[in-house]
Amino acid sequence: SAGVLGLALNRAWLFTHPVAAAATGNAGRLLKLAAEGSQTRADVLCLLCAASLVFTGLSWKAIESRRPEPVKPQGDDCLAFQEVLPAEARRELEWAWTAAAASTSCVSMAVFYNGECVMQAGARAPA
Repeated sequence: SAGVLGLALNRAWLFTHPVAAAATGNAGRLLKLAAEGSQTRADVLCLLCAASLVFTGLSWKAIESRRPEPVKPQGDDCLAFQEVLPAEARRELEWAWTAAAASTSCVSMAVFYNGECVMQAGARAPA
């Protein structure tokens, strides 16, 4: 993981780079690999956090959702409009139905306006 790699590079750079060692007051530790207790605890904490992130990612990757089984609609195909609906509104609603049916798994559509059904399209219960 990137966190573990970053931690390892940080520790290696701290112990081998003279400017970093002098700036942090660790000039006497250039060749020693002994760390202070607080730094060691911080390293262990960072390693545990990185490991928990790796395991969380692996568990999320292992979960697969089931694909839904398609159901064949039962009923008659229809495209019915309310009789008082203007021709332009009919064209728009027919376009909306065609677009929804072509781009999704939608098999029926009903449009209600002012409490009345102005369009039914697709599969509907047999009369």
